[in-house]
Amino acid sequence: MMTAPVDIRQAVAGDTSFLIESIIAAEKSGTDKLSYCTLFGLSEVELRLLLIEILAEDITGQELCISGFLIAEIEGRPAGAVCSWIEGSGGKPSGILKGNLLFHFLGRTRIVAAAENLKLVEDLSLVRMSGTLQIESVFVPAQFRGRGICKQLIAAHQDAARRRCPQPTKAQIQLVKSNDNAFRAYEKLGFSIVAERHSLNQRIIDLLPSSCKILMEHDLMF
Repeated sequence: MMTAPVDIRQAVAGDTSFLIESIIAAEKSGTDKLSYCTLFGLSEVELRLLLIEILAEDITGQELCISGFLIAEIEGRPAGAVCSWIEGSGGKPSGILKGNLLFHFLGRTRIVAAAENLKLVEDLSLVRMSGTLQIESVFVPAQFRGRGICKQLIAAHQDAARRRCPQPTKAQIQLVKSNDNAFRAYEKLGFSIVAERHSLNQRIIDLLPSSCKILMEHDLMF
């Protein structure tokens, strides 16, 4: 029996629901901890509504952006999604852009209330290198795994990066160290660990999927 082909295309506004699933699954990293909810005191329903508004803004250069995503489809069904951007390409770091969006849509009251939590998770902050291709929100639903969709989506993002000027020479991805399946998948794609951050504060486990984050990097060959 022939396997249906995988088609890859640019995400559009009509993909918002699937993109939200991708963002949430990536944030949970195989756990039940959803950092946006634990940090800001949101329910998952509130988060989904918030992400609809944020994605509609389509602010490039950070991870909560429709046009940063590529979608994989099999017979017209979404089978995977990956977001990417060139860090700092618009003149501002992705962290600043994302922070501004969260401040605008969450409001000052929630941000101030979350200040202690945000300070705590700074221990796990990893620096994104300016000019690198950043990979985020990698998601393939369970029924489509084992077909190389993640590899194809990341390769498509890298191909798109080849058409950028200046061309990035490295791709980076951040993940929690406990996500063994993701780690092995990225390792097979040529990524290796270049940085690691730990937190000894036990409260981290109440807020995030893990107390350790890693930064993996891959040299892009053009």
